[in-house]
Parts: sequence; C-alpha cells; structure tokens
Amino acid sequence: MLFRVAALATCLLGAFTADAAGGNDWDYDHVELWGDKYPECNGKSNSPIALFTGECTSPEVDYKFYPGNCTIDDFKFYVTNNGVKMSINDGCTKPQVKIPNIAPKYEHLQTHIHLSSEHSIDGNFYGAEMHMVHQQMDGNGAFLGFAVTGTMIVPTAQANNPMFEAWLQRWVDYMNSEAVCESCWGAADIQPYDMNVYQGFIGKDFYHYSGGLTTPGCNEVVAWNFTTEPWEISVRQYQMLTELILDTKVPADDGTCNDITVASQGGSTSRPPQALNGRNVVKYCSFS
Repeated sequence: MLFRVAALATCLLGAFTADAAGGNDWDYDHVELWGDKYPECNGKSNSPIALFTGECTSPEVDYKFYPGNCTIDDFKFYVTNNGVKMSINDGCTKPQVKIPNIAPKYEHLQTHIHLSSEHSIDGNFYGAEMHMVHQQMDGNGAFLGFAVTGTMIVPTAQANNPMFEAWLQRWVDYMNSEAVCESCWGAADIQPYDMNVYQGFIGKDFYHYSGGLTTPGCNEVVAWNFTTEPWEISVRQYQMLTELILDTKVPADDGTCNDITVASQGGSTSRPPQALNGRNVVKYCSFS
C-alpha cells in the first residue's frame, strides 16, 4: 500500500513538472479542451480561482517557514515548454513550510513561474505568477498531499530584485548549455547568493483554499496558499523572464531547432480562473 501511495505522489509531481508532449498534448490556446483528455480538469475543485480582498478570516495567525540548509548551488535551474523551473537536488535539508491548522510540515520540491497571472485579485491580473510546490508526508513516509505557496510578480521595482537576479542568471546559464540551441544569451553572470527561498513570504497575509493543479491532469490534491502582496522585480528582469519562457529552442532529432513553448498566441502560460463551487477561502492575517 505504501508503494502504491508513493507511486501516486511521483505521478502527481510529474504533472507539476512535465512538458506537454511536443506541444500537441495540451496548450494554452485551447484550455477549454483539457477536460476532453483529462477529466479532472472538469472537476468542482479546480484551480486557479478569483480571489477577493476582505476582512481577515483568521487574524494573527502566522505561517512558519523553515529555510533548511540548501544553498543556491543545490538547486537545478532549467526551462521547459511551459516555463522556467528550479528544483532541489538531494543531499541537503530542504526548505519546509507549516500551514496554520494543518500538520505536519510540507517540504519544498520545486518552483516555477507562469507568464501572466493565473489567479486574479479583485478582478485584476498581474504580469506573472510564481508557485512554490511542496509535498507533505506522514511519520512513516507516506504521501499525504501537496501545497503551493504562490505570489503575483510585478515589474514595478526601480532596481533589480537580488534573489530573482540570481535565479535569472542561472536560467541564462542553462540556456547556454547543450540542451538548448540558437540561444542569443551572453555569458551568465553567476554570483554567490545566500538564498532563503521564503524571504518574500515571511510575515505576509495569505489566502488559503483547497484546489488542484493548474495544468493537466488538474488533480484536486493541492492546499493553496496565496500571498496578498506581489513580489516586485524590475522591468529588465521581467523582459528577461518573458524571453526565457517564450523563446527557448531545443534540438530536434533531424538537427533543426524547434520552439518548445506551449504559451498562447498572446504569450500566456496561465489557465483562467475556475469556478469556486462553494469552496471556502480563508484569509490568514499575520501578527508579525
């Protein structure tokens, strides 16, 4: 039984990270067709959703973040056909988050970014949306579920965001690898960075609700936690992010270079908000 649960967790994690097969399995121009092949995309607890500001449902409740001891060199940075990603190699103590009223803690697995936001806040959409994916296990190592801590990204900072710059340069370094072709990027400026992946979340208010993956198969197994304050990056950094996601090419078997993005014609890698269907959205307000 434990093996079957572990296999399910591995399968679902693949849904967070997997590429659409050749861009033909699904894309962002035809999100209304996802449910034809992936029935759970027609479910009643899908994500994203429309969020709305309001009074605190549970005031003076803090999320607890545990940074672990992984350094930025323990992270693997890469680009797939639906966005930029980074995951953590084994061999270090991974970051963890404790969600109010849920035990035990969730362990950080990977981070990815969608171009144009998936969730909306008061009807407003934003330039990009970051998801940090976590997995929860019980004391016996059995899989319990996933959690995502998410935030909007906006290109409103006057100066470069230092942590995001460290990430960008490592994605540029990936673009200069043999996995990518026809890259126009110059040499990456790789600098050391003492990284706490949660530094943009500590002390923030969060929306919390039960939902699903925002890509096929849309499995409804995610505890969503979305900050009320966006993460600011510079215009230059947003431009680089856009080019990384939309312009990546990889070698084909016949030696040509093929675009891999499954973005919509408008450049979006985001699913529109789905119906709430009576679900409860909690707003946790920090006392920090």
